[in-house]
Amino acid sequence: MGTPGTGSSDFADAFEDASPAFDRLHIPWWEPVSRAGVVISQPQPGERVLDACCGTGASALPAARLVGPTGYVHGVDLAGREVAADARRARAEHLS
Repeated sequence: MGTPGTGSSDFADAFEDASPAFDRLHIPWWEPVSRAGVVISQPQPGERVLDACCGTGASALPAARLVGPTGYVHGVDLAGREVAADARRARAEHLS
């Protein structure tokens, strides 16, 4: 949580609270849009990728598949629940 009085906690909490709505949009919206972003950015084996606002991994996971075991994808999001879901999906696919 953030520092009391700075609003940073409220800001992060808003993202946590909104994460179920984002989850409902995963298949119809985030997945195709994110896949297109990965295709356009063309991550290559061994590259390092930052996925800011990674959500549940709609961009991070396809990028991780492309950069392979010699590459690295770092996903960050204000909603810790989303990042945890992303990490579970990566483990299920044996993506380190």
